[in-house]
Amino acid sequence: MAPNLKSLRLICCDDVTDEGFTEAVKELPLLEELELSLCDNVGGSGVYKVVGDACTQLKHFRLSKHGLVDNDVPGIASMHRLRSLQLFSNRLTCMGLETILDNCPQLESLDIRRCNKVSLQGTLLAKCAKIKKVRLPHDSIDDHELKDEIVTVKVSPLLFPLNRRVVHPAFRGNYYRYFNRDECFPRLSR
Repeated sequence: MAPNLKSLRLICCDDVTDEGFTEAVKELPLLEELELSLCDNVGGSGVYKVVGDACTQLKHFRLSKHGLVDNDVPGIASMHRLRSLQLFSNRLTCMGLETILDNCPQLESLDIRRCNKVSLQGTLLAKCAKIKKVRLPHDSIDDHELKDEIVTVKVSPLLFPLNRRVVHPAFRGNYYRYFNRDECFPRLSR
């Protein structure tokens, strides 16, 4: 492993699992920057808590994962030294964001674009006002690095009860394979 590694970016790493990632990250105590974007198999079973415990020097965390829920919040909140946090396009709630803000006092930059369950009002608004740079849920994503790879598709609610995030076919190669991997479309061979 590389115990002196300070920056790790995993983007569209479908072969990386929670188990493999947690074992690897435990060996990276000097990690200062971590990105997990569109890694569909990483993010459950307390993975973010392992990151918070193992990577005590972590200052920058970027997560683009539609499946993030409030159960994941304590793990992110354990990353006490964060200076910048980007949680792009997920189901984070106001309560979850407040928990993170309460536990990450050094936060200088917060990006919660496309986190549509967050509504900044009252104490949450006051807490966000203390942060130097804040990107809100409905702010433009024109400058987001992965904006061309993430497409929100609106289809008939009869076919799909929720709108699904799909990865642009030019980026991953197989359009149908990435429809949330449900039974609506069988997995196609490459």
